[in-house]
Amino acid sequence: MKSALTSTLKSISLLTLVCIAFLSSCEDDKPKPPVELPLTVSPIQRALLLYSGSTNTTASGSLAYPTFLSTLSAEPTIIGANMQLKTLTYLVPLYFKSATNDTPFVAPFITELHRYTSAPDSTAVPTFWMNNTYLGNASTTDADILFHYNKNISGSSPSIGIAAKAKAGSNNTIEIAYKTATYGSMQGEYHASVFILEDSVAGYQAGSSNSFVTHKNVIRASAINNAGGVPTAINSIPLLSNPTNNSIVEKTLSFSFEDIRQSVKDLYPSLIYWDYKPENTSVLVCIWKKTSSTSKPYEFINAVIAPVQ
Repeated sequence: MKSALTSTLKSISLLTLVCIAFLSSCEDDKPKPPVELPLTVSPIQRALLLYSGSTNTTASGSLAYPTFLSTLSAEPTIIGANMQLKTLTYLVPLYFKSATNDTPFVAPFITELHRYTSAPDSTAVPTFWMNNTYLGNASTTDADILFHYNKNISGSSPSIGIAAKAKAGSNNTIEIAYKTATYGSMQGEYHASVFILEDSVAGYQAGSSNSFVTHKNVIRASAINNAGGVPTAINSIPLLSNPTNNSIVEKTLSFSFEDIRQSVKDLYPSLIYWDYKPENTSVLVCIWKKTSSTSKPYEFINAVIAPVQ
């Protein structure tokens, strides 16, 4: 009787182990949620190349835009942003004064950004700007830009480092997180900007072959609003004020994409409208220092770009 009971208990134990092993195997087969890794700031000084162009300017298509592309191809560590702001471009970011107004205006944030980074002739298009330096107009070559980068920026130590990540949320939202760290004690106020870029969009371009190109890194929106709720280039509230060494700041924010109404698209069929897709979108976070200048109230400090995941 005892032998039979022992044998039965052994069978039950063996069956239990088999079930546990089976359930563990099934559990391993279940998809696991992605791990949310913390942001790590590296002491890297990055270069921000702003190309100010126009889809309807021949010099943009024949000279400047090819230079923009070849520069980014030659030096991947340079962050390139395609800043289209003139009324003569089909890629200008749009702003509507009300939910029922079908009249599109140039988004105020892009004109602000252009004012902070424009050439001596603020009406010139196309132009190039990198880290507080105006590099030139349509005659600027990729060799000119790379020379400036290698001489003045590459390998230099930053005063502030920055890291960022972006995740696609529900209802066309983008959840954005960024983190900054200082590498010394500094005086002054430091502010942040957060721009949404469309990575790639095909469309018209005067001066290019067949008047058609794939536009890269187009600035489409700002995720920062002013007190009135209007998108602005740079947050008026300081991110850092007279920071000490190793000051760490982490911020999160959410951006919501709203498609342009069909009534507007019907009125202005030539415009190249933003077709938001997370896999074709990146977030550009920049840090700026406030200055006493009325014409150039901010100077660039550092930036990072993060694809929307």
